[in-house]
Amino acid sequence: MNENYKNNAKSSTPEQDATLYGSLKVAWVAGLLSTLGDALGTYAASLAIEEAIEEEILQNKKDEQLEKKARKSGKAVRDNSKHVGIEIN
Repeated sequence: MNENYKNNAKSSTPEQDATLYGSLKVAWVAGLLSTLGDALGTYAASLAIEEAIEEEILQNKKDEQLEKKARKSGKAVRDNSKHVGIEIN
């Protein structure tokens, strides 16, 4: 039986070879597209991380500005209340 298998394997036709080569080409293209897809996915993830970091930095700056305004407003209220005779801590 093993000998019969070897004879059949050696006696492949050009049509079978063409089908095999076509299959290999499709498999190669599929592997290439899969690899490109993985690369794009990785790039998209790195962009998302960068955007999140930039958004956090921007939010921190806005928070700092609001804190400064709140401190100024609190100081102004304390200063004005002293003129009126009310003490606020």
